[in-house]
Amino acid sequence: MARLRILHWCNNITEFEVLHRYYTLSLSSAAIICAFCCLIVLLFYVTASIWLRWTFVLSALLLLLRNINHPVSQSVLIIPPHGLQLTSRTAVGRHFDTFLPAHSISDILINEGFSRLSMRYYLAIIVDLQKSGRPVRIVTPLSDVKPTFQILQVIYHTVREALFNEYQRTERYE
Repeated sequence: MARLRILHWCNNITEFEVLHRYYTLSLSSAAIICAFCCLIVLLFYVTASIWLRWTFVLSALLLLLRNINHPVSQSVLIIPPHGLQLTSRTAVGRHFDTFLPAHSISDILINEGFSRLSMRYYLAIIVDLQKSGRPVRIVTPLSDVKPTFQILQVIYHTVREALFNEYQRTERYE
């Protein structure tokens, strides 16, 4: 289950950080890496070709790098007169920021989609950059941490209240 951390900064700036339920490695990926390591140790004691040994070593390293670069937290920073900043942080400390100006955000919605054999909800921001010559696009923040519907609802109402002045403070959490 994803966890939500809400930070209130000055001048009505609010940050919603959703932490991934698995911080670095999933259980299946950790088991695969352990199996690769055992196989590598076994191959170095058994006479095998050098290409076979290094193939397994490189496979284990690539699997480890893929899991280390997976986001462990994603956040939405609401800056009311200016727009939204979307941040994604990985296990090794790298972070990727995307700023969406308020004048280019045409709508925010919670949509449902199918992922493999299950249905899940996601937050979608419709960005209209027609003035700069780019087409309309849909940005999906928090897509890698898979938050619950209740977490998405809190973020949705707060973003709509801050950017579009839609909700009153008393109605927000009812």
